[in-house]
Amino acid sequence: MCFVDVETEKDRTKILDLHHTKIKGREINVEKANVGASRKQEVEQEATEEGAEGSRPERMRFQQHLSEKEVWILVEEAIEASEGLLREDDFDEKNCSFLGLLEVSVAQKALESACKGFKGKDIRNRQAYVMGIIEKVAQKQHALKSKGGAKSQQT
Repeated sequence: MCFVDVETEKDRTKILDLHHTKIKGREINVEKANVGASRKQEVEQEATEEGAEGSRPERMRFQQHLSEKEVWILVEEAIEASEGLLREDDFDEKNCSFLGLLEVSVAQKALESACKGFKGKDIRNRQAYVMGIIEKVAQKQHALKSKGGAKSQQT
C-alpha cells in the first residue's frame, strides 16, 4: 500500500484512472483515501508543532527490492529449510508481491518467522496467516530503522 499526494484535480483524475490497470503484470487498485476532518487537523497541528509547514506524519514507504524470480527463490529456500512446515500454496501473489517490496534480509526474517509460526498450530487460512507475519516483520523493521535514523540525526 502506498499513498500519493496530488496538487490538482486533473492529477487526481489521472491517478484514479489507473485503478485496475496492470503494472509489470500485476493489477493495481487506486482509490481515494479518506482523511477525516479531525485527522486533517491533527496533521496540521503536528506540522505546526514541528515548525515545518505542510509536513506529514511518516508513512511506511516501499520500493521494489526483489524481482518476482528472486522472491520465489527465497520462498523455495524457506520451504525446503522448513522441513514441511511451509508449503508452496502458503504463498499467493499478494504475499510474494509484498515480499518483493522488502529488503532481502527483512524478507528472509519474515519467511523464518512464518515457518516458526506454523509449529504446532492448525491454521485455517495459511496465506492470510503468512501475510500477517510478513506485515508484522516489515512494520517492526521499519520502526527499528526509523528509531536508528532518529538517533543518528540527533548526534
